[in-house]
Amino acid sequence: MAWKRMLLVGLAVGVIFAAVAEPTQIPKTISSLVEECFHHNSRTLYLVGLEKLAAYESYLALPHPKVIVQSGYSIGTPDESSLIVMYMDCSTLSNLLIQFKAIMRDFTRIVRNGKYIVLVEDAYLSNGNLAVAIELGSAFSTYNVVYWCVTGLHQAEELQYTLFFASSVYFMNGPLTYAPAFEWNRGLLRNATFDIYALAMTSFPYTHFQGKHRPFCGIDVNIFETVMERIGCQLKVRILQPTDSIDNDIAVITRSLHRSKADVMMTRRHVNVGILPVVYIPDITYYCLVAPRTTQIDLTQSLLRPFSGTVWFIVVCTVLISAFDELSKQHTRLGRLAQQLFARQPIASFYRICLAVISFVLIESYLATVTSFFLAYRFVPDAKTLEEFFATGIPIRLPEGMVRFLRNLEPRLKDRIMARGVGASVCSPYSTQCAHLESFAMASYQISENVGIDPVSGRKRSYIVPEMVTRYSYLSYAFARGSPLTDLVAMYLRWMYEAGLMGLFRHQYEQYLQPTVHVHTVVDSSLEFEHLMSLWICVSIGWGVSCGVFVMEMGHGWLQRVLKGRRQVAGNAGKQAWCKVGNKTGPMPGTKSVQ
Repeated sequence: MAWKRMLLVGLAVGVIFAAVAEPTQIPKTISSLVEECFHHNSRTLYLVGLEKLAAYESYLALPHPKVIVQSGYSIGTPDESSLIVMYMDCSTLSNLLIQFKAIMRDFTRIVRNGKYIVLVEDAYLSNGNLAVAIELGSAFSTYNVVYWCVTGLHQAEELQYTLFFASSVYFMNGPLTYAPAFEWNRGLLRNATFDIYALAMTSFPYTHFQGKHRPFCGIDVNIFETVMERIGCQLKVRILQPTDSIDNDIAVITRSLHRSKADVMMTRRHVNVGILPVVYIPDITYYCLVAPRTTQIDLTQSLLRPFSGTVWFIVVCTVLISAFDELSKQHTRLGRLAQQLFARQPIASFYRICLAVISFVLIESYLATVTSFFLAYRFVPDAKTLEEFFATGIPIRLPEGMVRFLRNLEPRLKDRIMARGVGASVCSPYSTQCAHLESFAMASYQISENVGIDPVSGRKRSYIVPEMVTRYSYLSYAFARGSPLTDLVAMYLRWMYEAGLMGLFRHQYEQYLQPTVHVHTVVDSSLEFEHLMSLWICVSIGWGVSCGVFVMEMGHGWLQRVLKGRRQVAGNAGKQAWCKVGNKTGPMPGTKSVQ
C-alpha cells in the first residue's frame, strides 16, 4: 500500500505544479481544431466551465459566435451546428459524473447534437490512461452524443475517444484534426474485424424465413449484409419472437438498445421520435385490412348482380317506354296522349328500333351473366372498399399497442376501426372470426403461402380489402444510443440508393410491394355501362347517318318548296302585267272582250 500512496502523492504534486505553471494562452492545436470545425459545419461555439482557467481570456478572444456557460449550469440541447468546448474535473469519478449530469440535465430526448471537445488535466491522459476516455464515452453514449473527444488542457498533443459496440469497446487516439473524429466514418475500423449484434423480427419481405429450412433473408438483411461487408464486420442476428402485445415487443427492443446489448434493430419499424437514434428509409409501406372470406351462398343477390346501377336505370327506362307503347293502343285519355307522343313519324320508328335493339342486348347479356354467376360465383362477393367492409360488421383484431398505430389514421377511419375492435385473445390472425391490420406485403405473402383454400368455395379463406388503410413513408432502423454505426449506415444506405442496389433488392418482392398494380382479386364482373360502349358507338353512327340523311331530305324538300314558290310568284306577276296592258289598249281585232 505504501507504493500506492507514493504514486498518488506524486500525481497530486504533479498536478499542483502544472496548475502553478499554467499557461495563459490557448494551445495552438486546440485553436487550429476549432478553426477546422468552423470551416466545416460548426456555427456556434459553446464555452462551458472555462471561467476558472488562466487561458479563459484567450478562449473568449476566439473570433466566433459564442455561448458562455459557467460551471454547474446546463447547456440546454445544442444542435448539430454547435461546437462545445468544456472543462471537466476528473480528480474523482464522482466529480466527473456530477459535473456531467449538471451540464446535460436538459437532454430529455434523443436528437442529433453538436461536437464536443473535453479538456482535462494532462496528467489524467498520460501513460496510456484509458479510464477517463472510457467513462466519458459511457456518459456521452447515454445522451446519444457521438462526436466527442478528450484532450489535455495545457499540452494538447493528441485527442482520445472510445467507440462503444455491443461486442466490445475500442480506444482511439490521434492528432488534433477534424477527421476522422468528427466525420461520418468515425466508427470505421480499417484493421479490425468485430461482431455487430442485430435484432430482427419476422416481417416479410424485409426480414423473414423463406421456407422452413432456408436461411434468414429479406431486403433489410441484404442491406445490412452489404454494409457490414464494406466496413469489415460480422453480422450476428438475434431473432425476436413477436407477442400479442406490441408495447412489450417495443420495450424489449428499446431495453436491449439502451443497455448496448445490441447495436441495431435491423427490421424497419416505426420508432417514436426521441427514444432512439434512427435512420429513416425513403420507401413506402402500405397497410391494409385482411378479412375472412365468407362461404355464404348468394342466390338471391345473383339475380341483381349482373347489372350495375346505370344499366338497371336503362332497363327501367326501356320498361317505361314499352308501357307507353302499350298505353297508346288503349282508347283512353292517356292512350290518346301517348298516341300523340309516339304515333308521329319519325319518332315512332326511332323508339321502336331503339327499343328492339336495347331489349335484345340487355336480355341476352342478363341471361348470359346470370348463368355464369349461377355456375361459378355463388357466394357473397368480397368487399372492395373500406365502406363495404364496415357494412359487413366483421370485428377487427386489435392487439395491445395498436393505439399508437391508429393515432396516425384519419379520425373518422380510426373511430370506425376502434368501434369494431376486439382483443387479441378473441381470435388469431387470418382466422374466420375477425379481420386484422397488416402490411400489404406481409398479408400477400401469408395468404399466398400459408392460408389454406376453403373446400366449399374453392377460394382462399382470407382476402385483402383492395382499398388501403394507410401508408407509411417514415419507417426507420433504430440504433443503440451513441452508436457510431448510425451515420455509417445512413451514408452507405444513400450510396446504395444512388447506385440502384435498392431496386435490385426490391425486384424479387415487387409483386408483394405495389398493391395498386400487382394485386389480383377474384371479382364478379357485372355488366357496366362502359361494357356497352361498342354498342353505343354503332348506334350513334347509325343515328348520325340517319339524322344526316333526314336533314338532307328536309333541306332538299325545303329548297324545292322555295323554288316552286318563287316560280309561282313570277308567273302571277307576268299574268297581272299582261292584263294591265290589255285593259289599256282594248281588245285586239278579231277578239271579244270577256268580263
